[in-house]
Amino acid sequence: MERNACEFDTCYESHHSIRGLRMAEEEAFDERYLNVNLGKVLSSLIVFVIGAISKIIATFCTYPYTLLRTRQQIKTDKRQ
Repeated sequence: MERNACEFDTCYESHHSIRGLRMAEEEAFDERYLNVNLGKVLSSLIVFVIGAISKIIATFCTYPYTLLRTRQQIKTDKRQ
């Protein structure tokens, strides 16, 4: 009977070493990128402006779809 190329014990050890490496990489990422803005607080005015800009962009992107959907509903209502 042939044995698999990767026995259970070998795969298990390999899996844990890969998992440990991945955890080390995630910790390094956290230290480099997540702690960059420590001590910096956004003012409420900046948060408001960012929210307003995002709303304008979202409205600009979805307006054509909303307009076409409304016109289609009006056409459907007139036919009935």
